[in-house]
Amino acid sequence: MKFSRFLIFSAFLICSLSLNRCDFLVSKEEEAELRCTAFQLPSKEKGSLRITLSASRSVNRPDKDHNLLDAVQLDFYGAVTLIDCHSAAVNGSKIECSLNPSLLTAGKNSFVFWVSPPDYHEFIMTNSLESFLVRYYMIAHFADGKKFKSDIISASTGEVRTWNGNWDQTINSSLTEYTNWQ
Repeated sequence: MKFSRFLIFSAFLICSLSLNRCDFLVSKEEEAELRCTAFQLPSKEKGSLRITLSASRSVNRPDKDHNLLDAVQLDFYGAVTLIDCHSAAVNGSKIECSLNPSLLTAGKNSFVFWVSPPDYHEFIMTNSLESFLVRYYMIAHFADGKKFKSDIISASTGEVRTWNGNWDQTINSSLTEYTNWQ
């Protein structure tokens, strides 16, 4: 009899102690939602995203006879994607832009191109855990009729909480000497 009372008391004590720990009662989804709620911005913030591409005469050559800075036209195609506080891609905008770099880069060894017009990608931020991912490719056209297509170029912003209240951001991307061209 005493032993069964001891077992009942022990079972009751173990159950009581384990119920005081609420963390096992919260699912991963609920935990993620609590985290998102904790980082909610006090008000919606409007901002813009600018995308640039740094290029160098000595590095960015689709082949030995062509240099990116001498192209007569660069076409950029891709997307800007908003990554929400759950790390899910929620929406975005297209990148479709063309420019003539040879008019801008004559005599220069390096240049920063606007991949899309400044302030073209406007957005509303609601959570300081949000960020942006940019992925695009480029087609370079040259005066001799040759065209070269780059690999996918990607860059991202940090989370909004690292922006220090500056809602207008620039994402800098660059080609490396290892960029493959087709």
